[in-house]
Amino acid sequence: MKHNTTHETLLARWIEGSLTTEETRILAEMEGLDELKEMLDSLEEIQLPPMDMDAAWDKLAPKTVHAPKITKTKRRNLRPMYLRIAAVVALLIGVGFWYSVNILPQAYFAEAGTFEEVILPDGSIVTLNSGSSLKYSKWDWKHNRKINLIGEAFFKVAKGERFTVQTPHGETNVLGTQFDVYDRGNTFQVKCFEGRVQVSGYNQASIISKGQGVKMTQNVVKQLNVVANKPAWINGESKFFENSLQEVFDEMQRQYILDIETEGINLNQQFTGVLPNKDLKKALAIITGSMNLTYEISNDNKQIKISSK
Repeated sequence: MKHNTTHETLLARWIEGSLTTEETRILAEMEGLDELKEMLDSLEEIQLPPMDMDAAWDKLAPKTVHAPKITKTKRRNLRPMYLRIAAVVALLIGVGFWYSVNILPQAYFAEAGTFEEVILPDGSIVTLNSGSSLKYSKWDWKHNRKINLIGEAFFKVAKGERFTVQTPHGETNVLGTQFDVYDRGNTFQVKCFEGRVQVSGYNQASIISKGQGVKMTQNVVKQLNVVANKPAWINGESKFFENSLQEVFDEMQRQYILDIETEGINLNQQFTGVLPNKDLKKALAIITGSMNLTYEISNDNKQIKISSK
């Protein structure tokens, strides 16, 4: 049986006792199964008081069918039943929490101007750049090391089964290495800092090694030279290679948490260079000086207007 059997199907077949030998082997390797079994065993031990339908009707009939004027009832202590119900509810909440932690996709997001470090079940480390997000399934991670990424992230992947990063415009596959994936706008870019990486995007495929990178757009594939041992943004800088001004300004807005308004500028012009992510005025001086632009900045540094000279 293939490993893409849905989580819900495996759980349902396990609970009803109809798993095949192969499904049992797969399920046994899933994360969090022992905790779920303990909760289900506890749920089975809780027994609600049985209901005697004849006795219940005998008690109810005098109040309804015969309708006597005066009926005396015996007060009953319902506390044990309430306690059992409360215990059941608590267990159901626990099962729901287990489901959200182990079955539902794990999601992370790096707010603008911040990084977010994520440690995966196998010890792999992902650092999300500002305004980036990822999702992955913890439940079948051992058999399916797959990340869904939007934005940019730096990966330090532990050796093991194939590790896949899926982005809107491409896919990156490795076994264990360090690399950076960028997918924003129409640009899909991967840089390799250790090992080898297989990259597929825009109907193109490429294998890159340490010190190499590849940048793909709709019509162009460019090879990159990577001399550093980690992405520039990890050290507080944004590095661009023939990126459009629109991409540059978008990155500045994410890093500095501000709004940039442009006037009379061709946003398709390309920029190559490095901008600091912690010194706004220096970044503005570099980009406007090299592109023959001018800028105005608000007193709170949150509104920037960039125009052509």
